[in-house]
Amino acid sequence: ATMSIGKGGARNAALFAVQILALENPVLAEKVRHHKARMADGVLEKDRKLRERWTSRER
Repeated sequence: ATMSIGKGGARNAALFAVQILALENPVLAEKVRHHKARMADGVLEKDRKLRERWTSRER
């Protein structure tokens, strides 16, 4: 796998490595699932806020 440079690339590389380690470690796998769920929730919240701001400008 290839990763980009910078903070985002480092973060993605670390998450990728942890996911590989989690294949053999159920505790780590659960932590990865929890982290991914939090990231998804964060994206949904940011989307909600952006849509809210966008629709308030249309009025």
